[in-house]
Amino acid sequence: TRGPWVQVSAPGEEIVSTVPEGRYGTWSGTSMAAPNAAGAVALLRSADPGLDAGAVVDRMMSSAQALCGDGPGRIDAAAALGLSAPEPRSCAQSYLPLIVAGP
Repeated sequence: TRGPWVQVSAPGEEIVSTVPEGRYGTWSGTSMAAPNAAGAVALLRSADPGLDAGAVVDRMMSSAQALCGDGPGRIDAAAALGLSAPEPRSCAQSYLPLIVAGP
């Protein structure tokens, strides 16, 4: 959705997802952005289960990555978790930090 009430954004254009018959496709819209936001919040809550809802919202908003032009920043799960992520080369490029868990 768009409008002055939106305070943070999430990737929602051409998101790869599963489709019937074991295939993959790309989808766009709030139905794709919502799982991105929910997943970032779940990662944050799993890393710091003592955070209350207000603290989670504050962390997500304060760690959001600025976008070109007007509008709310885009969620950044790595920054919300306190992990460093490389700076985007250009504000016009889409940048989704990759979080890799491993030994």
